[in-house]
Amino acid sequence: MYLLALDIGTTGCRSVIYTHDGIPVSLAYEEYNPSQRFHPKPGYEEMNPDVLWDIVVRTIRKSISNENIRSRDVQALGITGIMGAWMVMGKNHKWLYPCIWTGDSRAREPIAKIMKEFEGIKDKDVSPSRLRRSARLTWFRKTMPDLYSQTLNFLNPEDYIVYKLCGRIVTDYCSAHFIGPFDPFKKKWDSKCLEIAGIDEVLMPETKPSSAIAGEVGSDVSEKTSLARGTPIVLGGYDVICGALGVGAIEEGIASDVTGTVEQTAYTVPENFLRKLDKLPTAPLWGGCHVAEDKYYVTGGIGRSSGPILRWYRDTFADEEQRDAKKKNKDVYDILTEMASKAEPGSKKLLLLPDFMFSNHGEGVLIGLSFEHSKNEIIRAILEGASFRMKEYIDRSEELGLKTTELRALGGGAKSSLWLQIKADIFQKTVIAPVITEATSLGAAILAGIGIDVYKDAAEGVRRAYRVKEIHKPDERRSKVYERYYNIYRRLRPTLEGIFSDLASL
Repeated sequence: MYLLALDIGTTGCRSVIYTHDGIPVSLAYEEYNPSQRFHPKPGYEEMNPDVLWDIVVRTIRKSISNENIRSRDVQALGITGIMGAWMVMGKNHKWLYPCIWTGDSRAREPIAKIMKEFEGIKDKDVSPSRLRRSARLTWFRKTMPDLYSQTLNFLNPEDYIVYKLCGRIVTDYCSAHFIGPFDPFKKKWDSKCLEIAGIDEVLMPETKPSSAIAGEVGSDVSEKTSLARGTPIVLGGYDVICGALGVGAIEEGIASDVTGTVEQTAYTVPENFLRKLDKLPTAPLWGGCHVAEDKYYVTGGIGRSSGPILRWYRDTFADEEQRDAKKKNKDVYDILTEMASKAEPGSKKLLLLPDFMFSNHGEGVLIGLSFEHSKNEIIRAILEGASFRMKEYIDRSEELGLKTTELRALGGGAKSSLWLQIKADIFQKTVIAPVITEATSLGAAILAGIGIDVYKDAAEGVRRAYRVKEIHKPDERRSKVYERYYNIYRRLRPTLEGIFSDLASL
């Protein structure tokens, strides 16, 4: 018997079928093409929800047909999705406007202005962090009043897929945070914040725990997807926190570290820590309900494009290595990291500032280049620079009172033993690699299992499905080398800030 996980990602959709012991038996993936994730104007990034649904249908069908799995043997489906994308469901139960995707920046300045106005509200009963979450809804109401008047619910894209699969409009406690002002302690929408934002509370969807069953597959959906009629649809949750569950990072002191389109850490925290953050006017971390029931998480360390920088290097400078990889039937990233392993720690005094995106203009810097440097040092500097960035976030988290005993890696970066060892040496923490590196989908599968009582709870799901592949402990000698480089790295941005501003003004 099996559990199916549907992972709605930033760049594509993945359907993975697992055994109860966390062994993947079938996988289907479809990447969104440029015409599907489109940019109608500068700063816009949108996706047609019906196109997303068609991709979901194809990936589910393919994952079932790949290994000739019997539909009735798929006991439940769990869903996980990306942070930041959102959409609007109309009163006619059809979408009103395309999904506003994660890279959409059209509302950045007006939302910042609304947030500034909210800062003037001095009420001890109002959560500043939840009020900030309301600003996007206020922007929509003011900018698109005609659509606002036709709105039934605000949703995450994965909530729309839940609706298409089983006909229920509902979101989970973990993902609700990305729609609007959800109170993680009372497990309901914050009425006061919605009132200040001018949003009618009836527009917010029903909420349930991540392991709750939203509904069941009907005849029409069964025919389209090959799922058996009556298959339970379990809500799941936010991808970073599903990933944390997939690597067993559900206890305090154990952080997850996902490296993909971005790099991000997540921590399981006690309620009082989240309450403290909830009252801060601004905070370097944010959090909410964990996908593991009755737990809380915080996150916030979003690394500046660690994975995409390596991909940029591959596409721009590694033609020879790509040909070699094809000839030897190897992954080109394995060849690149093999090259990086030949360089010494510190890459012969070469430092990378990895700010290639998430800024108004490119602010990536490779400093210290000389004729002594080869591709080996440049590749290693990319890995080291991205890791220095994450160390900044980890240090900041610990300054706020979080303790990190170990990090559990997941995502594409978790496949590289060299990169994980570099992280262990720079972070001065133990870094653990799982057998299943794409652990986001495994977390969604565990939630599906909890929903239908295959597992009693998250802890049992982790015990049965999570397995360790490698343990990387920090090397004292290398850590001392990296500490000196890190101290110089931290001075780069303040030193170059004026130059970045001058370049931006050209």
